[in-house]
Amino acid sequence: MLARLRNRLAGTVVLVFQPTEETLTGAAAMLDDGVFARVRSAEIHAMHCGPFPAASSW
Repeated sequence: MLARLRNRLAGTVVLVFQPTEETLTGAAAMLDDGVFARVRSAEIHAMHCGPFPAASSW
């Protein structure tokens, strides 16, 4: 989809994949590693791909 729309999009698209998302430790590790210090974004869109309930209580 992004490739087909590339002539209509401005800026840079960065794909970030979160490891160990299921255990909630991946996000903390990425933040500790400074992932968003290296890549500044105007928008972030997320997609939950696994067969897990969305907005589950922790």
